[in-house]
Amino acid sequence: MLMPAHKLAPTRFGMTHRSRLRRKNSHPMLRFAVFNQDGPATEWPIHQAYLVATDGAVVPGEIRLEDGHLVCERQDEGSTALGMIYRTDTLGAVWLQTCLLPASNRPYLFSLELARHRLMQFLVKAEQWMLTDLPADDPITAGFEQARATFTRALVAGGGAGAFNIEQARLSREALELALRAGEMLAERAANSTLSARLAIKGEVAGARPQWFGVGVAPDRFAEPLCNVVAESFDFINAPMRWTDLEPEEGSFAFARTDRWVEWAVLRARLPVVGGPLIDFRPGCTPDWLHIWEHDYETLRDLVFEHIKLVVTRYRKAVSRWTVVSGIHANDSFTLTLEQVVDLTRTAVLAVRKLQPSARITIELVQPWSESRSENQAAIPARLYAELLQQVEIDADMLGLRVHMGQPILGGVSRDMLSVSDMLDTYAAFEKPLAITAVSAPSEPAAPGDERLDPGYIGEPWSEQTQAAWLSRFVTCALGKPYVTSVCWQSLYDVDSPGELPMGGLVTAQGVPKQAMNRARAVHKVLQGPRPETPDPQTTAS
Repeated sequence: MLMPAHKLAPTRFGMTHRSRLRRKNSHPMLRFAVFNQDGPATEWPIHQAYLVATDGAVVPGEIRLEDGHLVCERQDEGSTALGMIYRTDTLGAVWLQTCLLPASNRPYLFSLELARHRLMQFLVKAEQWMLTDLPADDPITAGFEQARATFTRALVAGGGAGAFNIEQARLSREALELALRAGEMLAERAANSTLSARLAIKGEVAGARPQWFGVGVAPDRFAEPLCNVVAESFDFINAPMRWTDLEPEEGSFAFARTDRWVEWAVLRARLPVVGGPLIDFRPGCTPDWLHIWEHDYETLRDLVFEHIKLVVTRYRKAVSRWTVVSGIHANDSFTLTLEQVVDLTRTAVLAVRKLQPSARITIELVQPWSESRSENQAAIPARLYAELLQQVEIDADMLGLRVHMGQPILGGVSRDMLSVSDMLDTYAAFEKPLAITAVSAPSEPAAPGDERLDPGYIGEPWSEQTQAAWLSRFVTCALGKPYVTSVCWQSLYDVDSPGELPMGGLVTAQGVPKQAMNRARAVHKVLQGPRPETPDPQTTAS
């Protein structure tokens, strides 16, 4: 089923001001025919839509509906893919994209190109994961072959030369649904197989207790029942240590609330502590007074160094791993040049390395799909930032990723598990261990707001049940990657703090555990307990 029609407004993703960016005599545009059950669509919801170029790079452009076609105008030349929230029967309302396509005066059929991309992605991942030799009667193979046959029927059902019809649109949607189902089964099979092997190795090491599954504990709350939940269900805690919390006024420090969680973890629970991000440049995570120095980079760098020195010196006997910087490449709070971003990252890493040589250092990447690039030309795509760090040989032990689903923000759109798994694989190319430093999904739909930021949902609209199901599926997927060292749920409890996402906790603001909390406990038991015959956190925890 297609998404229900809404009153259309030009997308904010890409060109916010059409008159500023449209040009006369522009290059040929991409046009996609969109159909509903009755024929060409006269209205179409353009939610979380943007254009994608080679290597997944998001590029600025305008996306609008004209005469039953999605018209995509890119600022520069090159093959382009279109992605947006698309409602499916199989996976819910998730972000899907087409293949890279050349500009053309003839339209493409949107649903057909979505199906084509998913079939191609399936083949690529099946080869990478060495799952191409499955028997013909395996559900994955059978599902894919059915999708491919339906796609072929859709190809020949049209009238040619861009003359699409309802039957062709119906067949292409059917092919897409079949391909999505096959892709989800493929991703789950690959993850479960590798996780089984990791658990087997762990079981062979006497006394092994991997630090795989952790949770963030914002300083807002501290209570004995919360401590008990953490001790029972997680391998480590993450103490966020936002600058705005620790030094809300310049020279005025507030460490007490962070101290109590760190002291409890070290002295009572004997749990490892991950600290940071020390320097978090995501919106709302830096104190207001720091922005006075936004255009004085030398002073800003000195202040960053002094802040790191203060915090690391205070907690270095308790913290074994530091997330040193986060959000710096997105250029949301501070606008830095490429050289300044790299220099500030190096300064922060060297400061921690000097103060605590034994600590493991993580550099955190936000928006791993780099959505902010569609609106903010100053943003450095996450993959480009990781590549730069590799080139200049910054001495970090691992890369970290923040992965958010179902949040009405750039980078919070709902995605299927094959897309998530594929994204994780792209960061393995940088040859560093990968930590999922913060992952979240909401326990209820986002509050009404700008519909163009509608984040969609996975399976069913977000609820405690869908949050719990997604938690176990994601942990299985991530830890099913041999290069992923740990997964940390962003927040133990719902809090209204900068950097925290609404309804993303495992415990309500009133202290009541959600279904996701129970699922987390069950997943942790599987990861830490005796090795079962076929370890599978998702099915075991259900």
